[in-house]
Amino acid sequence: METTILSYTVIALSESEAAKLFFENTRSEISSEAEKMKFANNINDLVVKFVRLDLLPDDTEVLVMERLYPIDFRAF
Repeated sequence: METTILSYTVIALSESEAAKLFFENTRSEISSEAEKMKFANNINDLVVKFVRLDLLPDDTEVLVMERLYPIDFRAF
């Protein structure tokens, strides 16, 4: 069985968006992850919301999604 190791980094784009930057992955792998996120978003809110696929000026592909903030457990 062959295992594929995905290489990515997550960064904040704005107050409401974060992006997952992919390195050395094919467009089909990134598109597949985006489709899985869209499917999960239609079922429930347990997965961050998919926003769009984008391309940075240096040709790095990014998966843009909603930005989540940690909840202070003492607030409850």
